[in-house]
Amino acid sequence: MFRDITHAALSVIFPNRCPFCDGIIGAREYYCPECAASLRYIESGRAEPPQGLSELFACCGYSGAARSAVLRLKDGSYGYSAEAFGVMMTEVVGDNIRGYDALVPVPSSFGSILRRGYAPAEYIAREISRRSGVRVVTALSASVEKEEQKHLRKAERKKNARSSFVLYDGKNIRGKKILLIDDICTTGATLSACAKLLREAGAAEVGGAVFAKTVGRA
Repeated sequence: MFRDITHAALSVIFPNRCPFCDGIIGAREYYCPECAASLRYIESGRAEPPQGLSELFACCGYSGAARSAVLRLKDGSYGYSAEAFGVMMTEVVGDNIRGYDALVPVPSSFGSILRRGYAPAEYIAREISRRSGVRVVTALSASVEKEEQKHLRKAERKKNARSSFVLYDGKNIRGKKILLIDDICTTGATLSACAKLLREAGAAEVGGAVFAKTVGRA
């Protein structure tokens, strides 16, 4: 409730915007109904999980307005996308969220956080946590070698992902069911690399949830 009041107050100075079209929307809205209707939703909200994940929830395909919103989030200083993604992902995961003990966001590199002003997956995870009550655990961090996946080819992404992440704190992981959170899944290399670290730390199970999924790719 406090967050909603604060958000509404700030919108007087900084108008609330739809992440899909960048148009101004109401203070308590997250996106335009028209934009939401135009998205290419994934039937049943589930996609083929990458290696190491028990299941993968996904809202829509990575195209059109969904792609524009993801790129705005990745380009930085555009938190509207993260809030909208968190809302929609919570709806897609639905009651399945009760089966998980913690949300673990895929970490961003220190350099990208400085450039953007935030870590996208963490921002999304905290919105999901606010709505579901499932806590966020910062279990992973990005290594100094991490390079952004969007600049790499498929084979390069897999190699880069294997050295991009390290276990930061595994004390709240052992024996727990973990839901990995990220904005997009393309090759699945990032989610697989993160899931491997969590399983090695003793996680009982690792699932995943993303806003967009490149259709036709695992």
